[in-house]
Amino acid sequence: MLMEIEAKLIETGETQISLADPDSRSVMTRCSGIVVYNVQTAVDAKHHLVIEHAVMNIGSDRDQLSGSAKKSRAANGTTVLTAIADRGYFKGGEIPVP
Repeated sequence: MLMEIEAKLIETGETQISLADPDSRSVMTRCSGIVVYNVQTAVDAKHHLVIEHAVMNIGSDRDQLSGSAKKSRAANGTTVLTAIADRGYFKGGEIPVP
């Protein structure tokens, strides 16, 4: 079985395979790793409605802010958007530029 898993990793170029759910990935938490999905959600502050969401198997939020903000701006039909996120999203290159 391990040789089959190794062959699949090589064939797909993936670094992980979840036997429970092929699309989920192991992500680090404060204490350990857990196999999960990562969900991004953007909410309109005025109406409190979800305007954009994404479910992915990328373990970190650091590369998600600008893409989510751009999709939210388009969904809102505006050219200006103020995005507020927690520090888990902090990465200088992810700060959207108009």
